[in-house]
Parts: sequence; C-alpha cells; structure tokens
Amino acid sequence: STSNWFHFITEVLPRIIEIKVDFTKFPLLTDKSLPKSIIELCKIVSHDNLILHESIASCKVHSLITSMSSHIHSHDSNQLKELEIIRVRNYFQHNFVSSQNIFNNILIKRPTNGLRKLLNYPEIEEYLLKRNFIVVNPELMTFEDQIKVFQSAKLVIAEPGAALTNLIFCSKQTKVIELNPGYGEFEFWKKYSSL
Repeated sequence: STSNWFHFITEVLPRIIEIKVDFTKFPLLTDKSLPKSIIELCKIVSHDNLILHESIASCKVHSLITSMSSHIHSHDSNQLKELEIIRVRNYFQHNFVSSQNIFNNILIKRPTNGLRKLLNYPEIEEYLLKRNFIVVNPELMTFEDQIKVFQSAKLVIAEPGAALTNLIFCSKQTKVIELNPGYGEFEFWKKYSSL
C-alpha cells in the first residue's frame, strides 16, 4: 500500500472496498509503518479486524484474498478511476452522515513542514478567521470528522495538497478556492471535487 493520503484514497481504498470480503473471517493485513490516519481508515473499512505487520512484503499467511488494480485491464483508466472515487465517496457518505455541526467556510491548514508554502499564510488565516472561517487541519482530525467537515462545507479555501482529496466528500455546490503559490496546476483537485 501507499503512505500518501491522496494515493491511498484514490488507488488502494477502492480496491479494498471492491473485494467486499467478510472481514470477520479475513482480517485486513497492512504495514504498521503507515501514517496513523491511513491505519485508522483501514480499521474503519475492516471493522477493526486489522493486523499490523512489520513488513507486509515478507509475511506468511494461511489464506489470502487480494484485489488487483482494475486499471491494468481498462482502456479508459480516467473513467474507471472516477468510478472508483465515486465508490469510495458513496461508501463513506452512506456510513458517516454529517453531524449537526455546520462548517460553512473552511480554510485547510497545511503541515508546517511541507512544500508549497504561501509566504503570507498567517495573514490569510487571520483575515479569514475574522470573516467566520474555521481553520481545519485534516492531519490532526479523525477520518470521520474529516468527512463531516467536508460534507457540510459551503466554501473551502486551501493550498494544494493531499488534504484536498477530501473534496470528494463535498457537495457539488461547494465552492473551492485553491491558493496556489506557483507550483503548477493541480487539475485532479478540480476533477475530483466535481464528481
């Protein structure tokens, strides 16, 4: 599997959901070095029947169910990827209904140690806080809370990054403003937010 949030949500998770295995009989085996947010997501999908292993590259098992990437057999991998993203969104929106908390306007906070930094981010945050924005840091939130925040968002402002993967949980009416500090176009955020 992958430790990148975007790639896990868009490539690995659809395959886990697709196999429709009974996790009471077959636990989900994954690498214990994955980020906590991905391990939490694996626990949710496997209904807490998760085995964390030092290295899944060398692991002896009695019985194994696996799902190959469906992109291998597809002539239109973009269309197939869209269908997989829709499957992930529907799976979680069905299981996590938005709470009473309404987060109309959110500013997504990026990790302080990451790339693609806006030099004037502190000023932007201060300006938006005065205008009733809520600052959210998905890295510090549970997956369920992330879904609920993005489901209820009317306006999302963010720098480009993996947290924008959560746009798949937004309503089609949600407006998104990407504050791009000049690191190129990231078309996939636009694409996934419109599914």
